[in-house]
Amino acid sequence: MQGKLSLTTPAHIFAASTPIRKNIAEKLKVQKVETNEYEVVLAEDSATRRTTMCEDTFDILKHYPSTIALRPTFCLPLQEVDVLVNCSAKVPAILDTSSQITVIRQDIVQALGARVNHQHLIEMEGANGATNWTVGCAKNLTLQVGDVSFKVHMHVVEQASFGLLLGCPFQQTALCRFKDLPSGEVEVSV
Repeated sequence: MQGKLSLTTPAHIFAASTPIRKNIAEKLKVQKVETNEYEVVLAEDSATRRTTMCEDTFDILKHYPSTIALRPTFCLPLQEVDVLVNCSAKVPAILDTSSQITVIRQDIVQALGARVNHQHLIEMEGANGATNWTVGCAKNLTLQVGDVSFKVHMHVVEQASFGLLLGCPFQQTALCRFKDLPSGEVEVSV
């Protein structure tokens, strides 16, 4: 390269060195990886065959609880976490990974003495398609989960079956990670 080493490209190196070219090509090749094989023994009639296949498959899958859901469930309990709001009220909060907003009930805001911007209204749509307007927005509320504090804006609703609903804005601010456990519980890392 006559003193121009910084201009060297991989193409130059591959052209100059056959062993390097072959080594890189070998490492980039698609390779077959052997895995364990399981044999499912089928029963004679088709009804028993389906049952046996399902049970055998379940027996195989139960050895891998961290990667495969073992049995389907009809429902799981709401995932709640205790949150200290504005350093004065401990409120159970629902973690909702599909909600685009964070919500707080009006009576809690009033008990905290927090200010509500009544000009900042939004129309919420629930999973059932019903729509309701918020009362306003309580800005910069301090939420504390464990030893970690966050400032969030929360939309205020007049009535709800929950005190706090922590949706995506909270989860993004807190950089939450969720890990589903085989027991049905969820591990939340903040």
